[in-house]
Amino acid sequence: MRKRERLESLIRELAAVFIAEQTTGKSLLTVVDVRLSSDKRTANIFVSTFPHEHEQEAQSFLTRQGREFRSYVMDHTRLQNVPFMEFIVGSSVV
Repeated sequence: MRKRERLESLIRELAAVFIAEQTTGKSLLTVVDVRLSSDKRTANIFVSTFPHEHEQEAQSFLTRQGREFRSYVMDHTRLQNVPFMEFIVGSSVV
């Protein structure tokens, strides 16, 4: 497995755990995919939500949690360069 794929997989796994710990359970949020930019400085984290009516709330919540998630990644990995994270929520995110 390539280094890029390993990093995407690690971020996907950490995002899923972080979201599960932070959500109230009002809706189901699922990390669908993670895509790193070519320079590995930015990671787009694609999240689906159920029910779909809560997409706006989920996007607002995850946007507010962006910094905390980046700190979470720093605390739970030994990555020297942690990418900036952007959550993208939608029913057809991928």
